[in-house]
Amino acid sequence: MGDEGSRRDTRRLRIWLLTAAMAAVGALAIAFAGTFDPIPGRPLDAPWWAIAVGFAVAELLVIHLHVRSDAHSISLSEIPFAFGLALGSPLALVVGRLVGSGAILVVHRRQQPTKLAFNVALMALETGTGILVFRSVLGSFSPVEPLGWVALFLGLSATLTMGVGAVTVALALNDRTRGIWEVARSMGAGVFIGTVTSLMAIVAVTVVWSEPWGAVPVTVIGGLAAIAVRVYRSLSERYEDLEAVYAFGHAIENAASPDDRIGSALHHVRDLMRADVAELAVGETACRVVVGEPGVALLDDPGAVPHPGRVPRGLLRVRAEDLRHFGRPVDQAVVVPVPTTDGEDGCLVVAAPLTTSRGYDADDVRLLEILARQLGQTLEHERLVARLRDELASREHRATHDALTGLPNRQWFVDAVQDLLAADERFAVALVDLDRFREVNDTLGHQHGDQLIAEVADRIGAALLDGEVVARFGSDEFGLVLRPEDGVVGALDRARSVREALSAPFESEGFTFEVLASIGIALAPEDGSEPQTLVRRADVAMHEAKRVGSGYEVYDSQRDRYSTRRLVVAGELRTAIVEGLVEVHYQPKLAVSDLRVVGVEALARWTHDRLGPVRPDEFVAVAEQTGLIAPLTELVLRTALEDLAKLHADGHDFGMAVNVAARSLSDPGLPTLVAAIVEDTGVDPRLLTLEVTETMVMNESPRTSAVLSALDEIGVRLSIDDFGTGYSSLAYLTRLPVDEVKIDRAFVGNMAVEHRHGKIVRSTTDMAHALDLEVVAEGVENRATLELLRAARADVAQGYYFARPMPRDALVEWLADGGATGLG
Repeated sequence: MGDEGSRRDTRRLRIWLLTAAMAAVGALAIAFAGTFDPIPGRPLDAPWWAIAVGFAVAELLVIHLHVRSDAHSISLSEIPFAFGLALGSPLALVVGRLVGSGAILVVHRRQQPTKLAFNVALMALETGTGILVFRSVLGSFSPVEPLGWVALFLGLSATLTMGVGAVTVALALNDRTRGIWEVARSMGAGVFIGTVTSLMAIVAVTVVWSEPWGAVPVTVIGGLAAIAVRVYRSLSERYEDLEAVYAFGHAIENAASPDDRIGSALHHVRDLMRADVAELAVGETACRVVVGEPGVALLDDPGAVPHPGRVPRGLLRVRAEDLRHFGRPVDQAVVVPVPTTDGEDGCLVVAAPLTTSRGYDADDVRLLEILARQLGQTLEHERLVARLRDELASREHRATHDALTGLPNRQWFVDAVQDLLAADERFAVALVDLDRFREVNDTLGHQHGDQLIAEVADRIGAALLDGEVVARFGSDEFGLVLRPEDGVVGALDRARSVREALSAPFESEGFTFEVLASIGIALAPEDGSEPQTLVRRADVAMHEAKRVGSGYEVYDSQRDRYSTRRLVVAGELRTAIVEGLVEVHYQPKLAVSDLRVVGVEALARWTHDRLGPVRPDEFVAVAEQTGLIAPLTELVLRTALEDLAKLHADGHDFGMAVNVAARSLSDPGLPTLVAAIVEDTGVDPRLLTLEVTETMVMNESPRTSAVLSALDEIGVRLSIDDFGTGYSSLAYLTRLPVDEVKIDRAFVGNMAVEHRHGKIVRSTTDMAHALDLEVVAEGVENRATLELLRAARADVAQGYYFARPMPRDALVEWLADGGATGLG
């Protein structure tokens, strides 16, 4: 507003300087004009008051011409001017012009002093110049002779030219964006009409000079002509106003945005009303457009804009202080209300510039009211659209965000994951579940539970990196999109960071408590190409993390009880068992001392026609969960002992080891089954070794102890598989009928590179020998490991260094070829 006020002060100063210059030149011209004698032979001597009446009537019958955003007024003043030149003295013409026209400007138009001073100076300049030109050209001739006509025309033309030129300069000074020649060209219509009026004035003077009573019809004809022009112009303006209203509505309807719509509306209002300034104020918003200034200015003080409630509605003339916020002289303005249905009515204001000679009238007020109503409807439409848009945005936010934490919800999260998958992004989906939230909620109440959830959301958000997101799925579960840099390792590291952020104690109203979290991770696209699949598999991993107590786990299809592959395995395993599609392969067990074959281990193998080879731990776990472990155990036992009987018949004297699942070990029918198969195959029960994992026997439940005792009575041997991975006391080795321990491959395979593992193997071997137990080492894959086992005095070795698991026929060939004796 400061720069705008400074510019307007500069424009005002220019106009005052122009006014002073015109007044000085006009006074000088009048002084010279006063030296001329009266024209001889005049039929009458027109007094100053008659000339004043003529100028007053001409000003009242003024004709307004639109020039772009400005208005130029053309009066019939050429007629009384011509009469004054021909029939009056120079002094009478000067006084009559200033009194007649000036009275109308003061009384009727109530022009502001600055504008009045400009017009009075202009009238003085025009009058003095016209008299000088006329009397200089006329000389001693009569005004009604041809040369007199020329003198009258040149005098009137000089007056017209001087007036148009002064207005042109004033407009150019007021609006520096438009040059003088551009403004002058825009006023060509005014010059043309002034020329026509001058010719009419010459004819009228000629008629009255010849017959003084001819003034009566001339006056009537001139008045009727002026009225006709005004009526025509009024009809033309109304037609133009209709077109303008249509263009106004079309412009604001097709604006690109609400801000553009308001700006376009104000520009149209300013142009239609031929105003220098157009303003709109509604509520706390007020904006303005000004001629020569690009764009729309937002006013600092909306309350400064005149309002229909504070200033009379349809105000036509105001005091300078009523519109002082314009920062420039304004003597005419129109203020109309902009109605809205919510009662917050605004106002639309247009103010005429200093150099506009035409004032506003009732038609302008009505036109502005029409535009204001249309603008009000537009504003109402914008408000309605804005309310609907806000409501829609609010509903969309509520539909996709959690009310408590403000985080996105599950649906938003799924959509975001879908977008990442569509963009071929690599990322991880993680599910976070609080381990003790239910305890907090039930003990301290839902208020504390809500506070806990809100703080958890904040901590998780603070632990995330750029590009990572968190959503609340419900209750105490959160979904994360993580951006690890290096696959599984990076995903686990990110999960560790999130879990550490939640490890610090929480405080709520004097209560301090710890809440840990379990995090499950699924990698995209490795673990799924659909959002729901990734979320479900992250959930599987999260429950696995809870089960094993690790805190965070990556999805493993082998532990997924609900994967599609698992469903296929579970659905077709029974058929595979019944139809004998589950095969038994054998891996030799050799004496460490001389690599003599002392036994084989029976291993179940299943190759699915669509899934390919199915890992034993996968289909064994399914068998345990689906009740198929008993028939699977029977199939492997029977096949293994039948093949052992055939091997014995071929002259091979060694035993057979068979793995027993955890559920089978608690089955009271297992001893009966083993006894029956041993009897059916005729195999010595002492050649059968049943391998059970260390975790199975650690429980020492009464049922497990009873099964183990029954098996011992049959005469079969018992081996502890994966020995060394348990966490309980080794006392069970002295209480249970155990014959051998099988050291886990995790220790054996690393003996050659990890000295601590070698020490574990040696100490385990010494302890087992002290208990009269045989030691079997599995996972031997190189000669260095074999030599270390010999040094540790292990009894039996097994691993890929000797032979991989193979069908019975391949085993027979391997034995015929000498087995592993060549490796010794």
